[in-house]
Amino acid sequence: MSGLILRIQKKGMFHTNMINLSKSFPDSSYGIFAKGYLNLNQSKYEDCIADFEKAIKNNSNDIYLSRESFFYKGICNFDISKYDEAIEDFTKVLEFKEGQEPSETYINALLERSKVYNRIKKYDLAKEGISEVIESLKKNKKLIQYYDYEQYHVDRISLNYTLKNYAAALEDCDWLIKESKDKKDLGYFYRGQFKYKLLDDPEGGYEDYLKAAQTNPKNFAALATIVEVLNKKGEYKKIPSYLTLAIKVKPQLGVLYYARGYFYAQLGDRVNSCKDMRESLKYSSEDVERDSEGYYSMDHLPGANSFINVNCR
Repeated sequence: MSGLILRIQKKGMFHTNMINLSKSFPDSSYGIFAKGYLNLNQSKYEDCIADFEKAIKNNSNDIYLSRESFFYKGICNFDISKYDEAIEDFTKVLEFKEGQEPSETYINALLERSKVYNRIKKYDLAKEGISEVIESLKKNKKLIQYYDYEQYHVDRISLNYTLKNYAAALEDCDWLIKESKDKKDLGYFYRGQFKYKLLDDPEGGYEDYLKAAQTNPKNFAALATIVEVLNKKGEYKKIPSYLTLAIKVKPQLGVLYYARGYFYAQLGDRVNSCKDMRESLKYSSEDVERDSEGYYSMDHLPGANSFINVNCR
């Protein structure tokens, strides 16, 4: 079981063992470690840092104990925004001698340190960490089942985009398309974004958006982007069907009914446009930008009411 999972585990065998250790051997190095872990789970960050520091000092020759203590101390420091200290802790973990295959703790430390670098906007170092995680899991394939290996390729796409390393980002897009079991649609979608917005290939980008939606009809970002592209192209007849798919993904998003009603109106379909405008009134416009993943920001309610008053009597 990954330490990255155990950091938030508040029940189960590991947690029970920590409770027993802290009670049965409270003054031993492992008992102190267990106390630090339990303090972390209770968000007592200063106490957990002190416990892990004591566990390390009391038995510095125990490589396993020291490595795990630095790892969890790093999490404590991260959670209270002591980022430099967290980086130092995770780096200490990585300095312990590994066998031929990287261990879980080593991989977890890479992930956690990468998360810290991302938080402080050192994106190049964050990307290096994610890349090393990918390579480490290639070397120790029996651990892949415990990690979201495909997501790390997605994360690296985002980091390379931020760093403007577009060729490298496209390599991960292609990897997802060819190798992924669960995130193939994201490979198509992000490749479409690069083609449409950066590589002066709008048609190629549009084709990739379509493939993303075909591969995963629940990919809301792909569906919303297809609607945007079709609107720009003036191909209004195709839009309602994609908005219908989007509504299946987010049925509580009133702005989608409003948008579909608007395009029905553009096509001269008053019956369906009025039906959708009325349906849109059932849903709040609060948090629309968050709930629509940033694709919509308008308050649809005034427009829907106005449309109904004029066209749907």
